[in-house]
Order: sequence, then structure tokens, then C-alpha cells
Amino acid sequence: MIAVLLMTVTAMNAQSDPGTFSLTPKVGVSIANLSDNDLVVGDISLKSKYKAGFIVGAEGEYQITDFISATLGAYYATLGNRYDDYEKKTENASTPNIQSLEDYHNNYTILGYVLVPVMAKVYVAPGLALQAGLQAGFLTNARSEYKLATATLNTQTGERTSGGTTKYKDTSKDGYKTTDFSIPFGLTYEYAKVVIDARYNLGLTKVYKNALDSKNRFFTFTVGYKFDL
Repeated sequence: MIAVLLMTVTAMNAQSDPGTFSLTPKVGVSIANLSDNDLVVGDISLKSKYKAGFIVGAEGEYQITDFISATLGAYYATLGNRYDDYEKKTENASTPNIQSLEDYHNNYTILGYVLVPVMAKVYVAPGLALQAGLQAGFLTNARSEYKLATATLNTQTGERTSGGTTKYKDTSKDGYKTTDFSIPFGLTYEYAKVVIDARYNLGLTKVYKNALDSKNRFFTFTVGYKFDL
């Protein structure tokens, strides 16, 4: 009975007192994709897929009332996207029984951002809060790469001859916009100063400088420890 009482008291006092500040370092994972970013190679169309990354940073919180608080954060996160592996076959008119094969794999893009979210939190239960706000992102690095393995296939004998593998890599940021704005929303739960946070981030601005309408779409899942200041 004493243990249950202590747990109840802790849960009821999960959030900070009104008028106080706190700081919560956090670390976690990001699961990101780019909208409207399908890859077309000849007659093959590949859907842009979610890619896992990481996020690390800290968030300051001011408790306005028992039920409402405001936060300001600073994070570094890896976003981007990936594509499934695919193989392209080309028939040779002069040797119809020989096919040229191109195997594209490990095709992905990593975009590193410094994220600065400003959030409002509404506590709907002890320690449990809904949150939403506006977030600015600043591109720090970009990397796109894939591997291309070539081969020939004898369709009569089934013999496959490898032509080697080449790795292609691009680390230029020239084709990307340097700032990004999004709307993050989700929920957070705090117990015994441990804070678990889950958000979905809806991109508002284009990622590329060209005509593509691709925007960031990503989830973040973090865990942190709150320090009262």
C-alpha cells in the first residue's frame, strides 16, 4: 500500500510547478522520408521509403500553469530517404541471348539538420501532455549515394558474369535549400523525471531548389531526463 501511494504521489507531481524552468537533454531515433520524391529509371518507378536515423539535443521548458507549458529546443537530426534495390535489364540486339544487367542497391540520402522547435504543451493527465508548435531547420550536411553492380547474363545457359561494383557518392549541398520549416505535433510522458517524447513533423517548405515539390516528413522518438533549474 505504501509503494502504491508513493507511485501515485510521484505521478501526480510529474510536471514541474508553475513558474519554474527545466532542462531535458534527449536522444533518440528519427524515421524520415521525402514526399513526392519517387525515382524513375527507364520504365521503373521506385517509391521513396522511410529511412532510420538519429536525433540528439536538449529542450528547455517553462511551466506556465499546472496544465500548460512552453518549450524551446535545439537538436541535431539526420533525415532523408531511401529506395529499394532494383535491377535493370537491357537486351542486346546483336547477341539476343545475352542480357546486360545493372543492379542498383544501397540507394539513400542523408540530410543533417539543426532543428529548433518552439512548442506548446497541454497536460491532459499527470505527466501526459499533448504538444504542437513550429520548427525551423537549418541544413548542415547532405549525402546521397548508391552502388551499381554490372553483370551479363546468358539466358540460354543461365551463366552470369560479374562486371564489378562501383560506388557513387555526392556530398554537395548546392541542390538543397538551407532552411526548412515544419509543424511538429505529438505527445510526451514524464515519470520520475524520465521524459518519453513522440512527434510527427509535417514539412511546410520544399527541400530542393529545383522544381521538385518534395518536403520533409519524419517521426522522432526520444527519451530524456528532466533537470529542474
